[in-house]
Amino acid sequence: MIVDQKLNKGFAGVYLIDGELDGTQLATTVKPNGFRRLMTRLFIGWKWISVQQLKAKQKKAAEEAKALAEAKAEAEKAEKEVIRLGEEEKVEE
Repeated sequence: MIVDQKLNKGFAGVYLIDGELDGTQLATTVKPNGFRRLMTRLFIGWKWISVQQLKAKQKKAAEEAKALAEAKAEAEKAEKEVIRLGEEEKVEE
């Protein structure tokens, strides 16, 4: 990656090239005006999103993934408990 050392600007936003948060992104240092965003969306299909919105959506997605993982672990634990209780019932008979 080639970086100009004189360009010490933060990123204003990114283009989501494939439309997904964890997909391919192209960062910009200036916010494109509405016409450019509209034309880029229509002709190329890229969606522009600000860095603040991007971080908020990534944080929300991470929290949802964590909640999903916890729910999956809880379901597996409950399934094992059901299997264990079923085996205990068979032993008692």
